[in-house]
Amino acid sequence: MDILVERVTAFFCKVLPTSRLNIPPTKLAISKAFDEAEYCYQVASPDKLPAACRPVLDELKMKWPMWQAPKLLLLALADNVRINSSLMILARQNFDKITSENDKWTEDQIDLDSWVFVQQRNLIREQFVACGSLLKEASKENDVNSDWQQLKSFICLSELASRGNERMEVDMNKLITSGRLDKLIRGLLIKEPQLSIVQNWLLVTLQNKLDIKMLLEIDPKLLALVCIERKEMVGIIAKLVWRTTEGNDQGTLQVVGQMVAKVLQASADPNIILDKLEEQFRIDSYGKSEIINIIAAYLRTNKSL
Repeated sequence: MDILVERVTAFFCKVLPTSRLNIPPTKLAISKAFDEAEYCYQVASPDKLPAACRPVLDELKMKWPMWQAPKLLLLALADNVRINSSLMILARQNFDKITSENDKWTEDQIDLDSWVFVQQRNLIREQFVACGSLLKEASKENDVNSDWQQLKSFICLSELASRGNERMEVDMNKLITSGRLDKLIRGLLIKEPQLSIVQNWLLVTLQNKLDIKMLLEIDPKLLALVCIERKEMVGIIAKLVWRTTEGNDQGTLQVVGQMVAKVLQASADPNIILDKLEEQFRIDSYGKSEIINIIAAYLRTNKSL
């Protein structure tokens, strides 16, 4: 009984989400996923289990569409751009075998609906990959927000958005602490309503997690662009700079001041950042004076004043 609950729960809570996002693109992984889908499909039949199991089975059916497990898995894999055409064909064959009423099923017995679906999906993926290759080739080395980079950020945020709040928060923290901040930050420039929730969540996470070390990993030109589009980011940076000056460490002040100066230099509207900094530094202090002097010296040296 416990095995029944564990396997069905694991399929719908783990195997399906993983298949849509980050299942290993191998034949073995696909086959194992369909083994679990077949288990759900088979035990959904009342005559497959003893009568004593029926109350538990009925409860599981109320919670999840066990009959649809193979179909849901096929759809999840189709959403995963990392699954290539040959693996999708393998997935279709597994789906056909499980759902076929013929006990002696062979690969020659093709279900027309699943075949058409996989053919169309593979064609769309080929077009998507081809477009991505063109964007990558067209991107310039010094461009911090090329179409190719936007595409990668869009995919990244879309994957996060599809994982549910709890999993999204965990995976977002991993990305933030693993040196992939640029990809996330660039996602704040994408104007897509479907990404608004994950973008707002990202801003809240940055408010709580961002430190100077992380901030220095972000290209100043990219930060300047984001500060223009998302005023919340200006506030996050200003508060972080203010907290840093409280320590009065000369080396840290120098690094932070130059970072702010580079962002100001790259910004189309530096007053947005300067006004927010002034708002944070309401009281005069040594740290404030040093930061202002460092910014002014950098901009003067680089002929921005």
